[in-house]
Amino acid sequence: MIIIAATQHTNHQDPENYFSNSLWIVFDLLTEAIPGSRVAVYLKEWKGDKLTLQGGSSTEKIFAQSVSTATFANLKKEAGAEAPIFLVTDRDRIKSLVTSRTERNAALLFQPLLLDEDLAGLLAVIIDNEQEDSERVRRSVQVAANLLENNLILKSELEVKDAKNAFLSDLVYRAGSLDISSTSEALIATLVRLIRGVLTFDQLTISMRLPEDQERLRIEWVEGSEGRLGTGFIFDAADVVHGEVYKQGQAMNFGRLGKSGYQGRFEPGDLKKAKLSSFLGIPLMEAGIPKGTVALESSAKDHFTSQDQELLKAIVQVYGTALCWAQRYQEVHAMATVDGLTQLLNHRSFMERFEEELERASRYGETMTFLMLDLDHFKQVNDTYGHLYGDYMLWQVAQLLRASIRKADIAGRYGGEEFGVIIINASKSDSLTTAERIRNSIAEYQFENDGIQSRISVSIGMSEYPADGGDINTLIERADLAMYAVKRRGGNEVIVYTEEIEQAEEKQE
Repeated sequence: MIIIAATQHTNHQDPENYFSNSLWIVFDLLTEAIPGSRVAVYLKEWKGDKLTLQGGSSTEKIFAQSVSTATFANLKKEAGAEAPIFLVTDRDRIKSLVTSRTERNAALLFQPLLLDEDLAGLLAVIIDNEQEDSERVRRSVQVAANLLENNLILKSELEVKDAKNAFLSDLVYRAGSLDISSTSEALIATLVRLIRGVLTFDQLTISMRLPEDQERLRIEWVEGSEGRLGTGFIFDAADVVHGEVYKQGQAMNFGRLGKSGYQGRFEPGDLKKAKLSSFLGIPLMEAGIPKGTVALESSAKDHFTSQDQELLKAIVQVYGTALCWAQRYQEVHAMATVDGLTQLLNHRSFMERFEEELERASRYGETMTFLMLDLDHFKQVNDTYGHLYGDYMLWQVAQLLRASIRKADIAGRYGGEEFGVIIINASKSDSLTTAERIRNSIAEYQFENDGIQSRISVSIGMSEYPADGGDINTLIERADLAMYAVKRRGGNEVIVYTEEIEQAEEKQE
């Protein structure tokens, strides 16, 4: 449990509480994504030149309670032009933000939090100096800062609204209780149910920007009478009304779609095919940047009033923010659990899943097989072709490994050129076919990158729960023994652990 020093509010409908709750999530995500890090958030006072500490990821008083904007400017200047994230390694400079002693190899990463281009706060993260060049670390800090900026914008907008607005207060209360670690689909379903309960329409469509293409959107949810284009349909944003809401980042309300001046709803010319007249669209925003569109349509002319527009805008502001949070949460969570090179589970996450599956197998009396894989002569590949080619080979092996196992099975990068595979509800004899398929797919693959062609093989050792051990350490040790037996025989083979294998290995030692 992460404990923060932020003020606790008894009024759960207070927008301030909504932002304070978001701090918990940021601290939790960053300390998970960057093990050993310490995190703090500062906000600028409305009057004066101070940034005040809102909370930190530790109960210890590590960070200063406040820092002047002048001190922040000096930190930024000393850090150099590394925007949007700044790095400070000078211990004297770090002391301006940190009250307690830090390790000699500590570094400080910080990112300004902006509201309408003005300084609104500061996200500070103390890391180990060896992590400073990690792209994953910097990306995690950027994502966390985006989350905070998005909620600062929402907090600011909510504060200027009428505090007596019971509906809006209820929205804030509901959003504060949403679980952003749940799937985007679950949050969208919640958003749709709320809209359906207060507004009438014939068609509801939610579209989100493609991560790799800012000019195109994908329909994530659609329901109603005009369901010709279903979930997953991708369309260009330009010159179509559903896309223009996103592109302009503004609400659009047309009583007669045919006279809107746009070429179509999703595609040029499709206005004539639809029996819809009225359109009300609200952009999904994240930190002031459009991310998608929530649109209602009706066959009746002039159906949506200005009051409907304000109502839908309020719903989308709060729940759209939660949806964007969920997507960012999954992104940071993936950074914390997935190996950046191979996109398989990293060592820590793989071991956690191993523990979970072992407990489940024990509870239900099932078998489970563990495979330890080690690429043969991989050091020679690095020495001959360089580490970039070696990285390519590790990535490609991971893809071959993923394609060779069932969806229910679990693969991870154990370390270096070693991989681990957990085959669910299967004995060693049942798993031999899978292990051989993995071995064959790697041995037969022609690796080719930057004009270099090569091949590689893999040594695989297997152990079974509960026959070969009742705990993780024993299963790993025995699969490891089998794998090293393969190595001694020249590699490119699968060997199942037996007591004879262990006795033979002991004699070798």
